[in-house]
Amino acid sequence: MDNTELFYKELNSTCNPDTLLKIAKKGIFLYEPLFTNNKIKDHENVIEISILAGQYFMIFNRKQYQKLVELISRKDFTIYPHLNNHYIIFNIFIINKYFIEQLMIEKNNDFLLLIHERLSNKITILLYLYKYNYISTKIFYSFYYYGNKHNYFNFVFELYEYFYHNEFKNLFENTFDALDITGKSKIISEMLLFYGRDINIFKYCIKKIKQYHLYIRYDYFRIPLHFPIEYLKEYNDDVFFPNELFVTCEDKKIEEFINTFFSDYFILVLSNNYNDKYKCYERFYSRYNIDIDKLYKFKYYKKKDINLDYIYNSEEYKNFLEGNKNFKGITYNTRDNIINLINIKKENSYFDVLDKKLVFFKYTCEEPYIRKIFNILCSTPHEVFNNYILIKDYNPN
Repeated sequence: MDNTELFYKELNSTCNPDTLLKIAKKGIFLYEPLFTNNKIKDHENVIEISILAGQYFMIFNRKQYQKLVELISRKDFTIYPHLNNHYIIFNIFIINKYFIEQLMIEKNNDFLLLIHERLSNKITILLYLYKYNYISTKIFYSFYYYGNKHNYFNFVFELYEYFYHNEFKNLFENTFDALDITGKSKIISEMLLFYGRDINIFKYCIKKIKQYHLYIRYDYFRIPLHFPIEYLKEYNDDVFFPNELFVTCEDKKIEEFINTFFSDYFILVLSNNYNDKYKCYERFYSRYNIDIDKLYKFKYYKKKDINLDYIYNSEEYKNFLEGNKNFKGITYNTRDNIINLINIKKENSYFDVLDKKLVFFKYTCEEPYIRKIFNILCSTPHEVFNNYILIKDYNPN
């Protein structure tokens, strides 16, 4: 029985959090976030287990929040199977209302700076401040700016709303439905590669690939390495581009691994430059118990019983290539869509906008969470925040 099987056996029986953490440290796959499991979702070990397994997590209580602070603050924390990189943690961390509430009363400035740096896009925080009614529509609209590098984060917000929060589920549905085939392929390709670690997102992508006959092709791995090989083999040639090449090896385990996951391109790269190209992806192999330091002997062949001309010569594939050639990117109109859904109206506002300047009223600036927002905005590099913040007396008239 491998580590993943041991983990789920314990999870579905005794469910001892310490035992689960001990198993997770040896390397496991989590098929879906543990916050969907009521038996353990509130335990602080869930945070470390999720990070070790590279699975999404949320914060629901003070102990979990403190555990996150502790893990992020540790310099010796290694994220299995990835390198020691705090960005990995924030890529699998899903912001919710409880976390925002805790952030507003946080006094650890080092942690606040880390959050500020690692979230990397202030639009992320702005969206959640607006969603949870910490800022008005006027403020949200004034400081939400568009640009290609911000579209990714809008996409993440819509995606998490669809799968985990459900409050604004239609945001993502409407965005996806409005795209042409090329746009749908781009979205699903990105979802599988970066977010398909949750089996529910993975299955959603597979469903859309089949529904719209989408072409998904990656340079190195045919299938993102989110789950055990036995599970991913089911989707090998039915969903992803089939290979024309295959390898044989004296080690049948690594032979199966390469023939299941490697693209034709990666097999060619491997045949020409084994040590450099193969080993540079070692962080992906560790959960599959692949001995990266062993020198394997490979033989490379072209399959005799396969001909991909039926794909390359099809009108669908030609249209797909033409669409890629003319593709100009996708714009997520998250700002206007969420404004229409929320449409927050407050009789008394803590902030206002006057002549393109953000005004804080004196009587509210001493309130802890308003002061927290004020400090966050002041520390952001965007020139609007730096140059156009004012404090003035409050005059209701």
